[in-house]
Amino acid sequence: MIARSIAVVAIGFGLLLVQSTLYHLIPWGAATPNLVLPLLLAMGLSDTPPAWGAPIAFAIGYLGDVFSGSPMGLQTIVAVGTFLFGHVASVRLFIEGIPFQVVLTLAASLLSSATVLGLRWVFERGWEVPSLAWVDLLVRASVTALVAPLVFALATRVVPRRARTEEAAPA
Repeated sequence: MIARSIAVVAIGFGLLLVQSTLYHLIPWGAATPNLVLPLLLAMGLSDTPPAWGAPIAFAIGYLGDVFSGSPMGLQTIVAVGTFLFGHVASVRLFIEGIPFQVVLTLAASLLSSATVLGLRWVFERGWEVPSLAWVDLLVRASVTALVAPLVFALATRVVPRRARTEEAAPA
């Protein structure tokens, strides 16, 4: 279990490296996907118990704070919330496949980006044109949803998948 935890954090670190590199290569920063978000969702959709996944999500979110230069704790809170959102979705919905991954990632990306946007608005109050931030939010959520199947494929190699439970037919 410890080796798997370290592997997930290492994958998160690698995805953050790729994401920060893409941020500097892509001319419009909003077109950079949030590569860690699908990893956190994959953890939430798996058999990962919250007591094991929340600290890993916390560590990955903390690394995200360090990489992004955002106020410490912002990405950490959102990462843990994203993991828990995936966990709740896995309990309520048991759908698999690429379309589900894309739709769930789009919803989670919109929710997490809106949370970050709202928290920054509350604590920073430094925006002159907040409507442009909503355009960035929609673009980033869309791009993140498009790359989600690739990150889910990577995550399924390390994170255990949720086993289907067949209901026993009444006798």
